[in-house]
Amino acid sequence: MIRLTELYLNLAECAAELAKEDASYEEIALFYLNEIRKRAGIPKLDKDMLNQTVINPIDNSTKTMTLLEWVRQERFIELWDEGQRYYDIRRWVAGSEYLGSGKRQGLNGCVVDPSFEEFNTPTVINPTYTFGARQYIYPVFINECYKNPQMVQAPGF
Repeated sequence: MIRLTELYLNLAECAAELAKEDASYEEIALFYLNEIRKRAGIPKLDKDMLNQTVINPIDNSTKTMTLLEWVRQERFIELWDEGQRYYDIRRWVAGSEYLGSGKRQGLNGCVVDPSFEEFNTPTVINPTYTFGARQYIYPVFINECYKNPQMVQAPGF
């Protein structure tokens, strides 16, 4: 099942990728993003908001919000908890940016009887986790490798 919002996001992402070469596609991407934002009741995204630098309050890192970054952020918000994020990150080849070591954060649930502030302080989850290059592809089913001796297993598996 595909929602209309997902189709709009796909069109906006395609237009944002094409806008790198041809600026006329920027208007198309903004149109579809603003259709989603209008339904959600939030302000329109305009050209003045593009290429602004924002600061992540958790780790004080900075990021330039290009049109493509806006599309990726809208996908994250709109498709929250629908099982698409991992596949988006793999498609963008951005695993180390979003899932790399020290990027995953959550609440501190390991403390016994924490105060409200202590519990709600973001902490790094599993800082030793790394997103390896092999995670961008799936392994070839082992029976297929046995059937065909010339078949080579995917790198890293």
